[in-house]
Amino acid sequence: MTQELPDEGNFARVTIRADPDGTGTRDAVFEWSTGDDQSPLTVTETKRTETQAISGTPLTLLGDLLDVDVPTENADIALDFGSSTFAIDVGGVVTASQTMPDGSPCRWGDGSGAVGEATQTDAEGCSPHVKMAVFGEWLRHSRQSSIQNVLGEGGGGPATLEYLTHREGGLHDPLEVVFESPSVTYSAGSVASADIQLTAVEVASLDQALDALENDGR
Repeated sequence: MTQELPDEGNFARVTIRADPDGTGTRDAVFEWSTGDDQSPLTVTETKRTETQAISGTPLTLLGDLLDVDVPTENADIALDFGSSTFAIDVGGVVTASQTMPDGSPCRWGDGSGAVGEATQTDAEGCSPHVKMAVFGEWLRHSRQSSIQNVLGEGGGGPATLEYLTHREGGLHDPLEVVFESPSVTYSAGSVASADIQLTAVEVASLDQALDALENDGR
């Protein structure tokens, strides 16, 4: 389903924890917003179910085992073991001078550079080509896991995705996610904008659970 965007939620924000240059693990924030038809923000939410259908001979055996009448023609029995996943496709257009709904510049990186001056890890206010290059480096060197410490030095936990009502102070909490084949598209003949498309899958962070076990004195 495609959501209508409330005014205060007309943005997407990705926070990645990684060490792209060997100087230490830290957070990088990437934001893009919308405000007109030229810079749309698109969101599609999908629940990926893993329902198991039973039909034919196994269905007859199941009926005998449970001592119930089950249909044997033109109908299946479905079992959902709760192993489905929640996926979000977030897309949009990135420009150099893009701003958040409150008028502040869209952040793009770890904040190591001034607005309009790119570093290896930050490109706030820079051209879309440079922004995409910096974003690609963070993705290239990021390793996400539900357990941060298991990845060793330079590894991070899940990325954080905020959009629409899923944001700090919003109706719903931000989501902890990992990305599937994130992509950016831009043309060498145009430096005005770039398209970004991310597929994120919600995951659980186990750090708090592990901390609780470690601190349990029993």
